[in-house]
Amino acid sequence: MDLHNNMKLGKGLGALIKEKEYILELELNKIIANPFQPRKEFDENKIRELAESIKENGIIQPIIVRKIGENYEIIAGERRYRAAIEAKFEKIPVIVRKAAEDKSLELAVIENIQRENLNAIEEGEAYELLIKKYSYTQEKLAKKLGKNRSTITNKLRILKLPDEIKEVIKKGELSAGHARTVLSLEDTNEQVDLVKKIISGNLSVRKTEDLVKNKKNECGGFNKKNRRVEIIEVENKLRDYFGAKVKIKEGKDKKGKLEIEFCSDGDLERIIESMGIK
Repeated sequence: MDLHNNMKLGKGLGALIKEKEYILELELNKIIANPFQPRKEFDENKIRELAESIKENGIIQPIIVRKIGENYEIIAGERRYRAAIEAKFEKIPVIVRKAAEDKSLELAVIENIQRENLNAIEEGEAYELLIKKYSYTQEKLAKKLGKNRSTITNKLRILKLPDEIKEVIKKGELSAGHARTVLSLEDTNEQVDLVKKIISGNLSVRKTEDLVKNKKNECGGFNKKNRRVEIIEVENKLRDYFGAKVKIKEGKDKKGKLEIEFCSDGDLERIIESMGIK
């Protein structure tokens, strides 16, 4: 069947289709959801908006599926699939791709990350699933997904927050940057109290960091007067990476020291974990 005569498809469709793949106009009742779909939160209002759009314009980009028995499992495009159901379509265009189960999960994660469709919890859970299911190291997973290893580490750390805080993140009321700062507090009650202050005061990440810094003032501070701007910038980057105070001490003959502060055994364990050391 010539889809171009039946559905409105994008001009760049050919670029989406790889060798040994093919397009079908497929009945919706033959399509099944991906059990490893990393995205768990679907905004029903946005699904309805998308449904209205595809009623008017058609499905511009086919969803990607793989054949499972008599059915076809979604690899990428579940929002479009749900919107098609909402729009009461009987058929939609799909690209059928040959993919093993692990590759299906990998592609689903990549597709959602590239579209920035996942919240920090969904992203962390997807990374955790890939690591557990396929015995990936954080380093290997980072290479597969084209991410920095620190990104993987930080998203996995966020999963350690209390469920109450994770729900707030899922709702989009707390950013990943805020969450990383909250993690620098060990006490669960203090974490929850801090999140309440962030939301009620609409605090920026920087303001949140200042609050935590004041709470942990027993660790002391550093005098940044008369120090090179380049060194301070590097310290700031390392601080964001480790979620801890970092001090670079310059000595003679281009030698120096790098100091990473911690306030407890738990803090040290978190820093070591962020280095990928087990």
